[in-house]
Amino acid sequence: MFPATNAGTMIGNEEKERIRKSVHIALVLPKQPDEDALASASAMALFFRKEGKRVTAFSDSPIPPRIRSLDLATLKKSEAEGAGLVLTIKGNSHSIKEIRYEKNNETGDIDIIISSASPLSRDSISVKEEAAPIDLVITFGASDIESIGSVWKKHPELFYGKTVLSIGEEIPGHLSVIGERVANLLRELSETPFTPAIATALLFSLFSKTEGLLKEKTPSAVYTLASELMQSGGQHEGVAESFSKDGTFSMFQLWG
Repeated sequence: MFPATNAGTMIGNEEKERIRKSVHIALVLPKQPDEDALASASAMALFFRKEGKRVTAFSDSPIPPRIRSLDLATLKKSEAEGAGLVLTIKGNSHSIKEIRYEKNNETGDIDIIISSASPLSRDSISVKEEAAPIDLVITFGASDIESIGSVWKKHPELFYGKTVLSIGEEIPGHLSVIGERVANLLRELSETPFTPAIATALLFSLFSKTEGLLKEKTPSAVYTLASELMQSGGQHEGVAESFSKDGTFSMFQLWG
């Protein structure tokens, strides 16, 4: 089994506190992820960015054409909101005596003052964003190591000494929708969890797994969630159109 805490429906206070304290979160998708997993990961990435956290996504599979209609920028690159800065003094010929800072109370500006035994030039100093280490890993629909695919082989360090939350492990005899579980998790973390973009990504998840909310045995909680997401600004027309273009199901079946 995958060495992780299952954050399926509700999470404990300990897990919530770990998420709140995390700075850099890795979202790990299984090999050949379905649209439910991709859309759910997109929603979670958007949520964590909104909360000021850094997000890096790991996947060894291309994004299916239909789901490209979503804003998946957060699954393609790392965002560095909230990261610190590193000031580098190049070379080894400078003998640093003191580093201090002074704040201008009128403007709020802060000056960093470096005292050196030898002259410093602009070219000898550089500034870059601090690379905050990954301190939390979240997987989507991954029940074991093998289901992650090459991500495990390429980045084994992700899973050693890290907190790992697993969302969306299949339950026999139950229609498991990762988007529903993600929505429940976001509700636990925030009083205002759904922006229009997050709501749209979660609607995409629900529609993909339930054939446009028409699939037999779709849980009633999924219908309630879909209504809440639309009230939060989720673009259900665009989601339905994405599926109707390739004939997966008719938009008129959904909303007619």
